[in-house]
Amino acid sequence: MVRMIRGGARQIGEGHLFLMQALAGLPFFLCAPLQAFGLSVPRHLPSASNKSSSAFSEQSSALPEIPQVAVAGFPPETQKQVEKAYAQVRRFPRDAEAVGKMGMLLDLYHHPVEAGACYRRAHLLQPAKFKWMYYWGALYLNQKNGEEAVSVLTLALRLRPDYLAARLKLGEALVEAGKIDQASKVYEVILRDDPRTAEAYYGLGRVDAARGDQAAAVGKFRKACELFPTYGAAHYGMSMAYRRLGKISEAEEQAKLHERNQYIVPPVADPYRDELRALDMSAASHLDRGVELEQVGRMEDAIAETERALQLDPSLVKAHVNLLILYARTGNVK
Repeated sequence: MVRMIRGGARQIGEGHLFLMQALAGLPFFLCAPLQAFGLSVPRHLPSASNKSSSAFSEQSSALPEIPQVAVAGFPPETQKQVEKAYAQVRRFPRDAEAVGKMGMLLDLYHHPVEAGACYRRAHLLQPAKFKWMYYWGALYLNQKNGEEAVSVLTLALRLRPDYLAARLKLGEALVEAGKIDQASKVYEVILRDDPRTAEAYYGLGRVDAARGDQAAAVGKFRKACELFPTYGAAHYGMSMAYRRLGKISEAEEQAKLHERNQYIVPPVADPYRDELRALDMSAASHLDRGVELEQVGRMEDAIAETERALQLDPSLVKAHVNLLILYARTGNVK
């Protein structure tokens, strides 16, 4: 079978995103116990008697600076969009929506340090808004900064404790941070609320594997695959667990299933992610999304994403190749 070509992520830089100021800006009334998640309030969160904390977000000197943005360093098809957003945030530096949108664009176009600074500033300007904390925590998680992601997502969930996508990200962040007992509690609560959440079973499989209980891990990964048969990561997890158990033939079978479904994950409603993606004018991003859609059999959507990539960057050779493959598979001659 002819494989479609992924655009490939642009290289992203490393950097430390300062956490203390954003956490200090969170109103104290949002610091109710998190027993439902098996978590506690971060110790550095200000107490009710700390009078300065309530005024923290009002002190312009406490806000992180708006990052310098070199528009010329962005993909050509995105530069007008970035330039317009940057001009807006420079004109209205205390407008949380403008600052947050700048963070979203920086996040999309792989400038994580600058994106984090914008999300932090937007949060301090608008501390009761879930969106900025959620994006900020997800950014940490994408950068494999599990400890920081746990802190931010824990606080985000005080604002929207029912937001499943954030709960799943918190579980993932806890696993990344090595806090597997807490991760287990998060996933168990999710399954208590909805026993058909495949990603929670996958998370519990990772927990069991980290504990060294490979047989239990196989059971959890298998349950995830029963709920969503093309769950690539769960097949991979099962393959690794079988291999550790010495069951090589079973491991190889699962490895083949992973290879066929490598990028496929269960759909989880996430309107905030969708809002972020809607801003994406990077041709490479649309190209990659087209590949992902093709892999789950959504051929017409894959064609639409690939055509969008070509609209944004007509010189993108990979998009031309993928579009020819998609047209051939669907019998669509253009």
